[in-house]
Amino acid sequence: MNILLIFFALPIAVIIISIALQKILKNPLLVAAIIFAIFLIVTFVVDDLNFLVAAIVYAIISFITAFLTYLICRFLKEQCRENINSCCNNNIMTANTNQNNNGDQLVVTNCNENNNNNSFNYQVTSTDGVTARISIVPNNTSNNGCGCNRR
Repeated sequence: MNILLIFFALPIAVIIISIALQKILKNPLLVAAIIFAIFLIVTFVVDDLNFLVAAIVYAIISFITAFLTYLICRFLKEQCRENINSCCNNNIMTANTNQNNNGDQLVVTNCNENNNNNSFNYQVTSTDGVTARISIVPNNTSNNGCGCNRR
């Protein structure tokens, strides 16, 4: 088999396929097992025992790639969650009412994302003790307004 294929093309293909499978399956061990199974079949079809060593190396590359993809996705998801929480924890907002424009302060006591209709539900209490629940639907459903993509 061509050296360029073994040392360049197949590892790049394994990395790309591992990233795609990790995003679909969300399990690095399963991704590595699938890649190993594919190359094990190819080893017996080609009938070359040297390719068995390459299959093991490709499975290790696949596992490392899938695990790194898992860690990156988990880190980004955690950053997104922290960004949403910090946006919700800015719990004092000013509301100018149509009646008196006095700039009453509203204190957000409960902030959660409603995944069904892409809205955010807030429980707010004004300085005079009136409590209300409001729902805010962002204009752009791919961004929650706090600088974090929802998907």
